Amino acid sequence: MIEIVEELEKLSLKEILGYAIESEAAAREYYTELAKHAPELVATRFENLAREEEMHKKTVLNIYKKHFGEESYTIPGNLPPLESPVKISTVTSLIRALETAMWNEYNAYRVYTYLAALEKDHRDLFKYLAAMEKGHYDVLRMEKDTYEGHVIEKPQRKGMSLKDLWLDAYRIY
Repeated sequence: MIEIVEELEKLSLKEILGYAIESEAAAREYYTELAKHAPELVATRFENLAREEEMHKKTVLNIYKKHFGEESYTIPGNLPPLESPVKISTVTSLIRALETAMWNEYNAYRVYTYLAALEKDHRDLFKYLAAMEKGHYDVLRMEKDTYEGHVIEKPQRKGMSLKDLWLDAYRIY
């Protein structure tokens, strides 16, 4: 696994901000897709995460424009992959998708923590974004732990569709 901070140290501020902007866009798409596969109660949580990621993107893009006077940004190719397409059909695939999202939120936390140390003019804002990404990680961990708990409680749920899990575990859908 690539150590994100070591890779960031090789990049310019322009490249790091470009990566952060694109990562936020990818995260928004990822959570929007997760919401499509979830019952309304859970979908709302993913939709809220998607909205926050969109706000993060706009915020970082504004910083980028202040520094470089343009909106077009480049994405360095040597950083960890952005969120991949989501294919969720079972509880197990949802757990894997949540693990991917957690890993990416942790990387986002590390990126913003690095930017807070690098960029003095926006230090507090980058610290705030890092804290938000940590909050996203915590929310996703709770979701993942919940679904893993269902599988531990009843192993036959592992291959269930999400709809069947919700019917079995919560008696709603």
